[in-house]
Order: sequence, then structure tokens, then C-alpha cells
Amino acid sequence: MKTNSKTLVMFYSFTGHTKEMAEKQAQKYNATLVEVKESKKRSKLNAYLTGCVQARKQSSTKIDAVNVNFSNYDHIIIGAPIWWGLPAPAFNSIVEMIPSGKEVDLFFLSGSGNTAKTRNKIKQVLSRRNLKVSKYMDLKG
Repeated sequence: MKTNSKTLVMFYSFTGHTKEMAEKQAQKYNATLVEVKESKKRSKLNAYLTGCVQARKQSSTKIDAVNVNFSNYDHIIIGAPIWWGLPAPAFNSIVEMIPSGKEVDLFFLSGSGNTAKTRNKIKQVLSRRNLKVSKYMDLKG
């Protein structure tokens, strides 16, 4: 990354752990921080039942409007929790917003801290949008 580049950190957090990491990334890169929120707040039960099924299907979810001019950023970092082996549905909603051709860094928080079994599926989601993954981090959260 260039030292004078403009960085955007976009994230979805259900329990607050991903938010903590996103704030650290934003501070590290002196970045703009954007929290993505689902339009309909989930209960814990809904997150772990319906949300996990949506995650396994790699579905997106309805999110609140986000006002970001992506052309202002040359470094984009996306963070999300892992639900049942794949990113929470809001991650897919974030990916759908990012213009084709951008490079992104990813970080995911999970109980195991390891998405090795599903990493290729995650990268395929981005590849379908013509997004290049430049950095991929698994974190225990």
C-alpha cells in the first residue's frame, strides 16, 4: 500500500468483536471507518438459526443505506464475523456495493480463528465481482 493512499474500512459486527478489530485497522491506516448495519436487527436466536443458513448459502441481506464514494479510496478493508463457516450475510451485501476491479483486504473473526476450509468459497464471491483479494486474515474472536 502507498503511504499516501486513502483507506476505507467497512465492517459488519454482530457482537462487537469485529467492530473492535475494524477500529484498530482504521487507526493503523488512518482510515475512514464505515459500519454496515442490517436493516432489520437480528436477535441472537435469529442470527444463529436464520443468519447461519443465509451465510452457508452465501446470501446477502438488506442493509441500511451507506454513503461511500469508492473512487475516493485506493485501499479497501472489509471485516465480518464468520457464521457456520462463512461470513455473515452482511459481508455479501458489502461486497455487492464495491465497484468491480478494486483490490480488497479481508479480515474475519470466528471462534476457531480459521476459515481455511471455506477460504476458496469466500474468494470466489469476490472473484465473481471482479474484486482482487490482496490480504486475507483469520482472527480468533
